Order: sequence, then structure tokens, then C-alpha cells
Amino acid sequence: MYELVKKKNIGLRILIGIIILFAITQTLKFFLREPALNINDELVKTANEINKHVPIVIDSLTTFDNVNALKGNTLQYNYTLNIEKNEVDSAKLIEFSRVNLIEQLKKNPKAAYFKQSGITIQANYADKNGIQICKIVVLPNEY
Repeated sequence: MYELVKKKNIGLRILIGIIILFAITQTLKFFLREPALNINDELVKTANEINKHVPIVIDSLTTFDNVNALKGNTLQYNYTLNIEKNEVDSAKLIEFSRVNLIEQLKKNPKAAYFKQSGITIQANYADKNGIQICKIVVLPNEY
């Protein structure tokens, strides 16, 4: 007539529910997270943002054409000089541009991130016919 019924522990049920809820949230967190950007992806985004505002005429001879994100954590700035290659003293151009580029990188607070991330900066100069005059490379420990 009377049936013995075992009392179920409500605390145990709550604990099992919490464990299941935790497992579900961790699984969702794992599958729904955004992928981490690597340095090259960030450089591509930076180059695309800068390239929205080019070309920029710097002076009567120099035009800033665009920026390329290259492999090996390198950001390359491309310039065109409105003269022919044989009219340029490339040694003086390299000397002047290198000093100027390093000075600008040291002054720019945003360049600190580039330095910390080990990003190499290049400046590529071409003449009005698209022939390369010189390329200047500035390593992160130089700026």
C-alpha cells in the first residue's frame, strides 16, 4: 500500500545544471570567437586605409602613390619623382630620404606600434616612366 520513494537531492540537480550550462557556454565561446588578426592582416588593413587618400602631391617633383603590405612584416611606401632616372643622383636621394624617413618615424607616435611589432618600412622611388630609382629600407631598430 505504501510505496517508499527516495527523496531526490535538489542540490545535486542544481550542480549538474550549472556544469551543463558552463560546458555549453564554453563550447559556444570557442566556436563563435573572432579569429585573431596577425601582423600582416593588420598591415593590409593599414595600407588599404592609407590608399583611400592617395595619390598625394608632396612637392613639384614628388608624388606619394600608394602603400603596399609586403610579406615579412614590411610596409612599403611608393613614390614617383617627376623626372627621369638619369637626371637623379640616387646616392643623394637615398641619403636625404633615409634620414628624413627615420626622423618622421621617430616623431610619429603611431610608428611606435610598428617598431614594437617589428615592422620594416620601405620607401620605393620610381621615375616618371615607372622605372625604379632606388629603394630605402628602415629596420625597426633604426627608428
